[in-house]
Amino acid sequence: MGTIVELREINKAFTDKNTGTSRTILKDVSLTLDRGNIVALMGANGSGKTSLLRILGGLDTPDSGETTPHGPGTSLTVDLLFQDFRATLLPWFSIRRNITFPLRHSRRGASTDAAVFLDKIMPGLDLDRLPTRLSGGEAQAVTLARALAREVDLLLLDEPFSSLDLAARLRAIEVCKSVFDSGRCGAAVMVTHSLADAAALAHRVLVLKSHPGQISADISLADIRDRETPEGFSVAVKLLKEKVEENIAAD
Repeated sequence: MGTIVELREINKAFTDKNTGTSRTILKDVSLTLDRGNIVALMGANGSGKTSLLRILGGLDTPDSGETTPHGPGTSLTVDLLFQDFRATLLPWFSIRRNITFPLRHSRRGASTDAAVFLDKIMPGLDLDRLPTRLSGGEAQAVTLARALAREVDLLLLDEPFSSLDLAARLRAIEVCKSVFDSGRCGAAVMVTHSLADAAALAHRVLVLKSHPGQISADISLADIRDRETPEGFSVAVKLLKEKVEENIAAD
């Protein structure tokens, strides 16, 4: 299967500009991501989930520890869908241009795929509208569809369904499943607070405890059969609920 990236004993702290005090966000975090892994990160607010995502994506550097990519030439192609998804949409471009312009150097057909994904998540959305005229859910659907259309080694999603209504959320999960099953992205890591989203998509769920952020549980869902059925899905949600609550309660 092959490893995509390894983190070894990662530590990260931030200094409060007002008080000058330092706060450890991540402490001794080690993680190996293999090709094909779909991983959900869960934990309380402030447990370092987004910081870990940014380190995986190369946007932040750890204070200590090692980050080792295993791509061709030891480099990785990475895409990160931010919580502040509106900031990635150019307000003077239509939705169509916001899809085609960032994907102009991607594989052939990526823009077409993004438009197809968007229509599946948010059917009938007018691609000639400007981002300023979109609801939060519509804007998030645009950025999610665009991210899914890229072929990357590592796809990082920070609460990718947070602004979607229930119907759009379910449609988005199905689109994500199809993309992940196709092998279009080597591995994916998703920050979420939703047990249902994690149970529907992830092979592994990592729970981070806070103060400082450390991995307190590594839960495998790979052995739960028939997660596509209501019974199998319920088993996965129940397991996650028990494990996540147990670890967060001990925080």
